[in-house]
Amino acid sequence: EIEVGDWSSDVCSSDLYSVWVDLCGFAVEFSHRHTITNLGNVFLLTIFFCTWSCDVGAYLVGTRFGRTPFCRKVSPKKTWEGFWAGVCASILCGAALALPFEFPPMPLVLLGAICGIAGQFGDLAESVLKREANIKESGKVIPGHGGFLDRFDSILVNATIAFFVFEVIGSMSIKIALIGATGSVGGAVLDICARFPDRFQIVAVASHSNVEALFPIAKRFGVRYKIEEHTSELQSPTSI
Repeated sequence: EIEVGDWSSDVCSSDLYSVWVDLCGFAVEFSHRHTITNLGNVFLLTIFFCTWSCDVGAYLVGTRFGRTPFCRKVSPKKTWEGFWAGVCASILCGAALALPFEFPPMPLVLLGAICGIAGQFGDLAESVLKREANIKESGKVIPGHGGFLDRFDSILVNATIAFFVFEVIGSMSIKIALIGATGSVGGAVLDICARFPDRFQIVAVASHSNVEALFPIAKRFGVRYKIEEHTSELQSPTSI
């Protein structure tokens, strides 16, 4: 069980609320920056859906199967069973969203993991704020739901961490060696790489039998190597 010490009594609640305002700024900046590169809608919707999936999964499993307290002093009803159910639900949601978004699954799975873990700690942090201020709800805008801040505490934390992660990782070009480049899945990956050339770089392509189709792909993406899978023959740029 996570213990919360006496440090909370020495922290001014107004200062903690200002931290939440700063987190809101990071969230807006994250959405704005990546909207410019056509990734904002995908990332922002993934953050919302994964966060909601986490909340639903944690609630359903926690209320039915929860036995081990997670942080009794801050939120007595939260359990470790509900916590891990929320993490799994968020990751699965990120993976599932890769299909309708036609986007590589791994970045969205990573975003799902961030939302599943960080979002729940963000919810706990907001609970600490309310206990610090000795109030039950953070506002009256959404009665019965803990207030407006309760609906967006996890979103703000998730968007902030996603901002730092994807500003570092996302600024790097991801190099891809594509197996089965002439198939339907390979074609979908090539389309995504064509949409985001600053994010993804095809460095090698492979085909089991339709070798001739590799030549236009190599020319289009400036591929350095092509591999004929049935012979495992590696050909240099001069061969292409």
